[in-house]
Amino acid sequence: MIVAHRLAERGRARGLAFIIGASIDFVTGKQRRAPRWMQRIGFEWLYRLLSNPRRLARRYLIRGPKFLAYVGRSKVAWKAARPGTG
Repeated sequence: MIVAHRLAERGRARGLAFIIGASIDFVTGKQRRAPRWMQRIGFEWLYRLLSNPRRLARRYLIRGPKFLAYVGRSKVAWKAARPGTG
């Protein structure tokens, strides 16, 4: 969401995208959220990975680090979202 906001601020955003991740699955009950303690320490991704490794292993363990390396080399400014701000 931060990346989309930054692109919009810079006037470089084109088109429409919904950045909702697994929100719909959580709302509909298709997937369960991680226990609160895992959510608090930022390990909900690990809970999801262990719950569905076949689907998420490539995304979280291979594509994720590649994406983070790309972002680290790019000029995109990252700012951690405060709880309750989106």
